[in-house]
Amino acid sequence: TMMVTAPDITDGNLTDPRGMLEPDGQRGMRYTDERIARAVTQGLDAEGKPLDPIMPRWQLTPDEVRALIAYLGTLR
Repeated sequence: TMMVTAPDITDGNLTDPRGMLEPDGQRGMRYTDERIARAVTQGLDAEGKPLDPIMPRWQLTPDEVRALIAYLGTLR
Protein backbone atom coordinates (compact mmCIF):
# COMPACT_ATOMS: atom_id res chain seq x y z
CA THR A 1 0.00 0.00 0.00
CA MET A 2 1.08 3.59 -0.29
CA MET A 3 1.16 3.93 3.51
CA VAL A 4 3.83 1.23 3.96
CA THR A 5 7.40 1.37 2.68
CA ALA A 6 8.19 -2.17 1.60
CA PRO A 7 11.74 -3.49 1.91
CA ASP A 8 13.81 -4.67 -1.03
CA ILE A 9 12.94 -8.37 -1.43
CA THR A 10 15.62 -9.25 -3.95
CA ASP A 11 17.61 -12.34 -3.08
CA GLY A 12 20.80 -10.31 -2.69
CA ASN A 13 19.21 -8.13 -0.02
CA LEU A 14 17.26 -10.84 1.80
CA THR A 15 20.27 -13.13 2.11
CA ASP A 16 23.02 -10.50 2.49
CA PRO A 17 25.52 -11.86 5.06
CA ARG A 18 25.62 -8.38 6.66
CA GLY A 19 21.87 -8.57 7.20
CA MET A 20 18.92 -7.34 5.21
CA LEU A 21 19.00 -3.60 4.49
CA GLU A 22 15.76 -2.14 5.82
CA PRO A 23 13.97 0.88 4.25
CA ASP A 24 15.23 3.08 7.11
CA GLY A 25 18.87 2.19 6.32
CA GLN A 26 19.39 -0.14 9.27
CA ARG A 27 20.39 -3.77 8.87
CA GLY A 28 18.22 -6.57 10.15
CA MET A 29 18.93 -10.27 10.34
CA ARG A 30 19.77 -12.26 7.23
CA TYR A 31 16.92 -14.32 5.81
CA THR A 32 17.41 -18.00 5.05
CA ASP A 33 15.00 -20.16 3.06
CA GLU A 34 13.40 -21.28 6.32
CA ARG A 35 13.03 -17.70 7.55
CA ILE A 36 11.50 -16.60 4.25
CA ALA A 37 8.98 -19.45 4.47
CA ARG A 38 8.13 -18.49 8.05
CA ALA A 39 7.68 -14.82 7.11
CA VAL A 40 5.30 -15.64 4.29
CA THR A 41 3.28 -18.34 6.05
CA GLN A 42 3.39 -17.23 9.69
CA GLY A 43 4.07 -13.49 9.51
CA LEU A 44 7.30 -13.64 11.51
CA ASP A 45 10.46 -11.75 10.59
CA ALA A 46 13.99 -13.17 10.49
CA GLU A 47 14.28 -12.72 14.27
CA GLY A 48 10.94 -14.42 14.92
CA LYS A 49 9.09 -11.19 15.74
CA PRO A 50 5.66 -10.50 14.23
CA LEU A 51 5.63 -8.60 10.95
CA ASP A 52 3.25 -5.71 10.42
CA PRO A 53 -0.34 -7.01 10.41
CA ILE A 54 -0.74 -5.70 6.84
CA MET A 55 1.66 -8.46 5.70
CA PRO A 56 -0.51 -11.27 4.33
CA ARG A 57 -0.08 -14.77 5.70
CA TRP A 58 -0.32 -17.36 2.94
CA GLN A 59 -1.27 -21.02 3.19
CA LEU A 60 1.27 -22.67 0.90
CA THR A 61 2.22 -26.26 0.25
CA PRO A 62 5.90 -27.20 0.62
CA ASP A 63 6.19 -27.23 -3.20
CA GLU A 64 4.71 -23.73 -3.41
CA VAL A 65 7.14 -22.48 -0.75
CA ARG A 66 10.07 -23.94 -2.71
CA ALA A 67 8.78 -22.33 -5.92
CA LEU A 68 8.41 -18.96 -4.21
CA ILE A 69 11.93 -19.12 -2.77
CA ALA A 70 13.28 -20.13 -6.19
CA TYR A 71 11.48 -17.17 -7.76
CA LEU A 72 12.84 -14.74 -5.16
CA GLY A 73 16.29 -16.07 -6.02
CA THR A 74 15.83 -14.78 -9.58
CA LEU A 75 15.15 -11.19 -8.49
CA ARG A 76 18.21 -8.97 -8.70
